[in-house]
Amino acid sequence: MSTVRYLASPMDLASIPAEGEPLPSAEDCVSPGSLALAAVTDDGTLIGGLLLLPAKRVGDQVLAYKLAWLYVRPEHRRHGVARSLLCKAACAADSRGVHRISVCIRPRNTAGAALFDTLDHPPGAAYVMDLCSNGL
Repeated sequence: MSTVRYLASPMDLASIPAEGEPLPSAEDCVSPGSLALAAVTDDGTLIGGLLLLPAKRVGDQVLAYKLAWLYVRPEHRRHGVARSLLCKAACAADSRGVHRISVCIRPRNTAGAALFDTLDHPPGAAYVMDLCSNGL
């Protein structure tokens, strides 16, 4: 069983063993307005994480986020971990008054596109998906 929790420090994302996957940069992790979440097992093992970075802001107010990083360890995929991370992120963004999260998905990532098509999110909130050469 895994749960999603806020990280005490977004830098904790760097401790997720993401074999072969690039980790978020230290600069991104401490970016003002960033939002980081982690999925942990009941014994406290980090098995996944998510980082949202401000995509649009006016002064200090974040108006939109972009999904900068999403990772779930292979042995924990297809168990709802990514869905849980994304839904929790949407709720956290909504509570900050941010109702838009932009997501860039590689065209070959059909599983990622299917996941975003089926996500629940707070009323008025939206995931905006773009197919691109860089991204998930």
